[in-house]
Amino acid sequence: MFTKKLLLSMVATSFVLTGCGGGGGSDDDYNTESKDSLANGTRYYYIQYSTSKITDRLRASYIEVQNKQFKDSKSNKALGYYLLTENKLYTPKDIAQNTIDLDGLTHWTFNTIGAVKSDWRFEKVNLSGKNMFDTVFPAYRQLGFDSENAYAYARIFLNSYGSERFPNGSSCYRLISQKDQVDSFNFDVNTDNEIKQSFEDFDDENLMYVDQLNQQKNGLNYRYASGIWQSIPWSTVYDLDFGINPKDGTAVEFQNRLYAAEFNPNFERTLQQEAKVLNQLLTTLTDKQQKRNTQLRIAEINTGCYIYNETAAKSLVALRGLNWDR
Repeated sequence: MFTKKLLLSMVATSFVLTGCGGGGGSDDDYNTESKDSLANGTRYYYIQYSTSKITDRLRASYIEVQNKQFKDSKSNKALGYYLLTENKLYTPKDIAQNTIDLDGLTHWTFNTIGAVKSDWRFEKVNLSGKNMFDTVFPAYRQLGFDSENAYAYARIFLNSYGSERFPNGSSCYRLISQKDQVDSFNFDVNTDNEIKQSFEDFDDENLMYVDQLNQQKNGLNYRYASGIWQSIPWSTVYDLDFGINPKDGTAVEFQNRLYAAEFNPNFERTLQQEAKVLNQLLTTLTDKQQKRNTQLRIAEINTGCYIYNETAAKSLVALRGLNWDR
């Protein structure tokens, strides 16, 4: 369950929440910090909550250490899409590594294919004695449940287990930053992604598009760039803090056709900067639902966890009545 990029989800109406660390308190009975391992067979868990207008669900899934690596079902399989760097074009049939090298549990290297790698930094969070509900649902106790989505299992969690705490030895790892090692574009060659426009016209429009975006003053600063790699022209508009590609702002010309693409710049993206931008945005929002979603995202950033150790995860899935997907 590898996530390629940090996402800035400021105004999402539905979301997936990767379980978080925070909330609650600890006392003298909860003073043991876990000594997590990179030994073969050690499991670490993703705890996720998702909701929509119709239903909600909690899911626990694990990934296992083998030779100081994480692998999943996509490891050493066909890439599945085109991936363009300055020095090489990778094709959908090329075999991609899609593995994670563990230089420690606080420093991961995501290996996509060839030179396309990404450095991820984490901090360890001691969850011993921390409140379980406030950990998995940061800020929900304060903000409550809205009327836009279903929260059946979230309500059961709060009403039945709202005071439960993690046992000794529980921990998780909080994502701090992510940095791609090389600039790259990924794109698919199909009719859904084809843009019925010449590259020259698209590129000219991007020059005006970047000015329009920067006039919005929403806390994001956008940049225009264009070039030719491996005989493939490209044009992009992206934001300078997170590498966000605004809609209809990135394309490549491949085999005389123009296709929508995604640009992945090689600068560091930090959750601290995302929280700063979201806090600035919060002061301008008037829509109640957008404001709530932004507050939830800020809480997730500040107290969030990307992955849990086995002690913490097993204590969560032991809670009855929550219908965990596994």
